[in-house]
Amino acid sequence: MNVHHSIVVTQDGTVWVGGYGGTLFRYQNGDWLVHRPPVLPLSSTRVGGMLETSDGALWFASLGQEASRLEYGTTRWSSYGELEFQCEATDGSIWFKHRKQVVRYLPGSGSRVGVWTQYGLEDGLMDTHLLIRATRSGPVWISGSHKGIAAAAEFREERWHLHMHPEIAQGFDRRGLFEASDGSIWIASAVSRDPELGSGQEGGMLQYDGHKWIHHRPPQAPRFAYGIGQSTDGVLWLGGGRLNRFDGENWSVPSALPGLKSWVQSIHGSATSGLWVGTRAYGIFRNDGRKWTQYAVDEGLANNTIVSITEGVDGTIWASTDKGISRFDGQSWTTHALLPELRDHVTSLNHTRDGSIWYSSRLGTIRYEPEIEPPETWMDLELEEVSQPGNTTLLWKGSDRWGVTPQAEVQYSWRLNGGAWSAYSTETNKVFFSLPDGGHLFEVKSRDRDFNEDPTPARLEFRVIPPVWRQAWFVVLMGGLVVVIGVQTGRVVWRDQRLRRSNEELRKDRAMEGVRAGVTAMKTAGSSPWTIDPRS
Repeated sequence: MNVHHSIVVTQDGTVWVGGYGGTLFRYQNGDWLVHRPPVLPLSSTRVGGMLETSDGALWFASLGQEASRLEYGTTRWSSYGELEFQCEATDGSIWFKHRKQVVRYLPGSGSRVGVWTQYGLEDGLMDTHLLIRATRSGPVWISGSHKGIAAAAEFREERWHLHMHPEIAQGFDRRGLFEASDGSIWIASAVSRDPELGSGQEGGMLQYDGHKWIHHRPPQAPRFAYGIGQSTDGVLWLGGGRLNRFDGENWSVPSALPGLKSWVQSIHGSATSGLWVGTRAYGIFRNDGRKWTQYAVDEGLANNTIVSITEGVDGTIWASTDKGISRFDGQSWTTHALLPELRDHVTSLNHTRDGSIWYSSRLGTIRYEPEIEPPETWMDLELEEVSQPGNTTLLWKGSDRWGVTPQAEVQYSWRLNGGAWSAYSTETNKVFFSLPDGGHLFEVKSRDRDFNEDPTPARLEFRVIPPVWRQAWFVVLMGGLVVVIGVQTGRVVWRDQRLRRSNEELRKDRAMEGVRAGVTAMKTAGSSPWTIDPRS
């Protein structure tokens, strides 16, 4: 490209050059790199201006388009090439696999730089290493094989100690290395058919208690194990062709759900959320100590084929599938907790104590450091009063500050009148029916893809207007009407009483006048009022 419209040199000495088609050129450490859409979220028009801000971010202004922000100096996304991340030890060291070598990285502090160390056959290791796990007490273990014999190595006091097990199989399984709650190490063989066993080999599992090796032969899965885990009650669980249970004395097969009798590919025991079992075709099963619960695509998983399960530093459960990485917050699943593109050739998903997520595939390892800035939330309407019968729809919005989480993936949780928060979802409205009259407080908060929550939820106070017959003006009016009716009724009653008294008095007066008139008539006739007519 011969036409360039902007150029800037950032604090780290990198030269950035903008051009047509949203293309950006970067000159660093003697090499030119080219960034184009859609990897770079710039408009297809030319990059018209660039500016570095004090926080280390680079801003781009495309012609006629909105500005974009690039955190070019961030460590949020880091690639480790062909190194495959394995675990973090108690001393803070990070362990990787690389072809025939084991690599340890011990981070530096202050002015001290980190140290990389490589181990191989010359250091006492086996020739094939499949899985590396750090123990709580400090030592690091590796399972694999050496010269066609199952082998395990322990890194203790800066030395490797190799353990050969020709009685088991030709090798251990790449998912079958586990430290139990009592500190013992469990390693599972990697064969699936009897012909794969050599002379004198029995398959099964080995347990190392720090002093001796104990050979276990699960009856329902005698040859291999796709994952080992432990529940809080101390029961050991073994994956493979079906789920096996070991209570310390006896092996058994749980019959709770048909899906647990199929291929089990990953097991994780959580001290807070229970036992998690990932299957090849039926999603994830969770046992909280009381019952089994199944999670599949309908519940939010990216797919029902589970590759691995791990637990984040915040207690959330992560599940890698062949169609994406999902995350469970205790109530619901986020289908794509990382970029949906991170789904090809996944081999494992792990976390380190600093909160970083390590995604490993056959192509290498990517480290992701979650952002820490929370999103913002606001109500999308103004509402003061709701009429009867108390039905209303509330609307809200939220956004990630720098758009790292796409608008469609921002999640929300709400509550009414200080009640329990709802499960997070991408819904941006809620319909309420028949709300009681009176004042109400609605709150909603947003969450980004890294589960950063808005610490200041949006608030909306509104009032449901009472029915007409309960409103003050109606009550006063009815009260006045009752008084008027009462007064009028009293007047009518008082008038009727007066009329009755007047009529009674008039009747008495008329009766007395009749008596007087009769007496007068008799006196006039000269008859005694006491004379009795004999004809009567």
